[in-house]
Amino acid sequence: MFSIDITSRTPICQQLEKNIIQQISLGILKAHDQLPSLRGLAQELHINPNTVQKVYSALEQKGVIYTLSGRGAFVSDNNSSVISIQLMTKEKLKSVSKEAKEMGISLEDQIKIIKMNFEDDKHD
Repeated sequence: MFSIDITSRTPICQQLEKNIIQQISLGILKAHDQLPSLRGLAQELHINPNTVQKVYSALEQKGVIYTLSGRGAFVSDNNSSVISIQLMTKEKLKSVSKEAKEMGISLEDQIKIIKMNFEDDKHD
């Protein structure tokens, strides 16, 4: 369900948080779906349970998930947090595209790069 790349320079916390948000954005995880237990996910990913706890806490503060004492963590039905994260991502993409344009990278080349990125995802 979730994956991390231990060879990546991106911290494991950031990878896992992004992974969860991505699955919610894509509709793989829906409102009120239960997330794996802290220990279960930590074992599955071979990471420290404290790392999973840190990610779940961060997502709860952002309103992406909620926890029920003794029952676990669940996807929030308030997807405005996910929408907000998507909007921030779109703004980053606009900024990068503008910078690429200023550096002489054509629209066609930018589109090719984006398409290659999507094609790479199909093979994962």
